[in-house]
Amino acid sequence: MSDYFEVTLQLRNMREEILDFVQSELNSRNMKIAQIEKQRNGVDLYLPSQHFAASLARKLVAKFGGEMQITTRLFGVSKTGKTLYRAAILYTASDYVPGDIVEIDRKIILLKSIGKFACGCDLAKGGNAKILLKGKKIKKLEKFSTQVTKNYPHLEVLHPETYQSVAVLNPKNTKKLKVNVVIAEKGVYLAE
Repeated sequence: MSDYFEVTLQLRNMREEILDFVQSELNSRNMKIAQIEKQRNGVDLYLPSQHFAASLARKLVAKFGGEMQITTRLFGVSKTGKTLYRAAILYTASDYVPGDIVEIDRKIILLKSIGKFACGCDLAKGGNAKILLKGKKIKKLEKFSTQVTKNYPHLEVLHPETYQSVAVLNPKNTKKLKVNVVIAEKGVYLAE
């Protein structure tokens, strides 16, 4: 490891897949890390290239969602009189991962990918959904395992909170006795 660095890349709210992606990008560019500091909810990487770190943070936002913020601070003055700055790039990963079921704009989405857009299956309508996340409120819905109470003429399940037999808003033919569901404002949806 070299001691020289231009930028601190602050990674927060990390998951293993994000750290693997960062390591892969560092290896592909043969980028040396000057220093690594573990933080309470992430790590700080001291890197020699501000341009590379900003590019990497933008890739992280596009691939995994989340936010990035760049700040600079005065570091000193060079021998030629040029003002020198050090940058800090903060990347905070999204709280949502593929496989989660979320409510966005009153739509119930089973996430397949999340970046600038939430992409997945619209559980209410049954088709694909792609929603721009900027400025949107996202609510993660909890999955419950429950009992199927009726298959014909419509699928009904035991409501996980009221213990009443309720119709599922996105019914599918199933031979299962137990299914996973989510509870939204409009009712109960299969989480499969």
